[in-house]
Amino acid sequence: MAIRKDESAARPVTAAAAGVAVTTCAVVAGAAAVVPGRVSTGDGTWEYLWEYFWVLWLLLPGLAAAGLALAARPQWRRSAAVVAMVLAAQVCGHGLVAVRDWFNTSGASGGMRQTDLAWVVVLAAVVAMCGAVAGSVSMALLWREPATGWRALRPKKPAYMVAALVVAIGLPVAVASFTMAFRTVTMLGQFGLMYGLPWGGGIAVAAWLGRRGRTVALAAVTFSALLVGAEFGARTLISSW
Repeated sequence: MAIRKDESAARPVTAAAAGVAVTTCAVVAGAAAVVPGRVSTGDGTWEYLWEYFWVLWLLLPGLAAAGLALAARPQWRRSAAVVAMVLAAQVCGHGLVAVRDWFNTSGASGGMRQTDLAWVVVLAAVVAMCGAVAGSVSMALLWREPATGWRALRPKKPAYMVAALVVAIGLPVAVASFTMAFRTVTMLGQFGLMYGLPWGGGIAVAAWLGRRGRTVALAAVTFSALLVGAEFGARTLISSW
């Protein structure tokens, strides 16, 4: 049975264990992300800040919910695994970007203690690792050994692979091109890790799934894109005031 089929992807016990693992990763990532960094303001006082986009606080509950669905609803496990994969990839990207941003913040402010910097960098790495583990577990549930050999690995919808490449590569370039403040190589990498690769990966997986799984994957990508669009819109509105 190949990945494109929508039949059960795992036994209930396996799905339950995977769901617990995904939910645990979401909880641990949330606990790590909620810890702020302490930065000197230059006048002898300290302020606390976070290096995460606010959409992360919506992705984490969504990832936890997908894990609970995996554990409690065996009939939903393939759909829940697709959603968990897309969200986990984004969580991983946010953690990786936060690692870089903490170093930038420390260098720009010049008032972050090395022990504080090391602490928040480790916590950001924990967020990234939790996302990577949750995504790997979700992908493992989706995989089915092809019954007809290597020929079954060909995507059912090749056009989705083209769309996935356009999103994964073209989206970061387009955003950086139209956003004056973000025309740097590092920002291209940031958009790729947080948006392009997770969304492109979700669309790519949809190429092998059946109708229901494909619909869920595309819906998860679309919903995530709407959340990110709302975030950028809110940021633009606030900055214009």
